[in-house]
Amino acid sequence: MEMEKRVIRNSTTAGQQWQREERDGGQPFHIGQQFILDLVPNDGSSMQCMVNGVEQCFFRVRHGDLSEAAKIQISGDLQLSNVELPGDGSQQQRRDAGDQPAAGGDWGNDNAPEPNAGNPQEPPPTEPHPNQPASGDNSHQQRPELPPPSHPSDPGQLSVPYNSPLQDFVRTRRLRIVGTPTEGAKQFEVILRLSNGDAVLHFLARLDQNFVSRNATNNMVWQPQWEDKSGSGCPFKPGQQFTLDIISDGQILTCYVDGPLFCAYRIHGDINQIHTLQINGDVQLAQVLIA
Repeated sequence: MEMEKRVIRNSTTAGQQWQREERDGGQPFHIGQQFILDLVPNDGSSMQCMVNGVEQCFFRVRHGDLSEAAKIQISGDLQLSNVELPGDGSQQQRRDAGDQPAAGGDWGNDNAPEPNAGNPQEPPPTEPHPNQPASGDNSHQQRPELPPPSHPSDPGQLSVPYNSPLQDFVRTRRLRIVGTPTEGAKQFEVILRLSNGDAVLHFLARLDQNFVSRNATNNMVWQPQWEDKSGSGCPFKPGQQFTLDIISDGQILTCYVDGPLFCAYRIHGDINQIHTLQINGDVQLAQVLIA
């Protein structure tokens, strides 16, 4: 949507009712400029959306499985150059601009069942959904290799609660935390704070409830609409060492756990004002690197 300068993601139920919209991520498309949109499924439960090689958003499948998708429909104010669908092995099914899709802009299985009620009406705009992280098994999305750390911490001095300046993160955009949840651990938290004290990322690992919550504060008040608990459970286990990498990509913080991408969180403050790192809870720290 060019006028609103945002990309809306949504889906319908079996009864063709629109669900909650997700509207974060800005608008990467511009009039008269060619784009490449890659939709990459993650184990059938979520979709990674890349625009011109840059990650734009994630969308978690709410009903069914991506393997059940039968058609693709493209409509609106654009000119198509080609559409490529992965086939068996290394083969690609390619649709060039000269190919004609079925009526209504559909390409796919002509025998696929039609929806019961046709195209549902788009609901009125809703409040933006703050974040859509990765979910499911993202083992094919590995963290970027980190260069040698510029400020390695001394493993012998890492007490918890842990507090450290984080101004160098604005320059390096990379943070690595190596630690081990204590035996019987219930939770631990990693907080990135702005210079005004607001939490720009509150990464709360609830081992006792098997989820990881991401949230932030505004004027030191927690924002329920910014909280994100989606994902594939809690990857941290009592007594097992982990490596948590937090990498900044513009206004997106991507979090990798032991290599694979775990989640992404859109921050709501000025990333250049990130000031302090805090780590609390049932965890023993081995190393903190700003690389």
